[in-house]
Amino acid sequence: MELVSRGTEYVLTIADTGSGIAPEIQPHIFERFYCGNKARSRAETPNEGGAGLGLPIARWIAEAHYGRIELQRSDETGSTFAVFLPLT
Repeated sequence: MELVSRGTEYVLTIADTGSGIAPEIQPHIFERFYCGNKARSRAETPNEGGAGLGLPIARWIAEAHYGRIELQRSDETGSTFAVFLPLT
């Protein structure tokens, strides 16, 4: 995780080392209740999967503070997100 001040905004960068997000799923990751990988259901793997609310809630919080969240990169080595929030 990294937080920097860039121009008129703060940029918070968050990275993980997961399996990445498939390119065909990426356009939908901020949609409420969207679960991209149907094979990873809660019933089969209780520690993975979810209800499809985490990233939409993160987007809602960023927008409530006049910011935005973006997927910067995702591949087999993990994903990186950036949250942009205004300085004022």
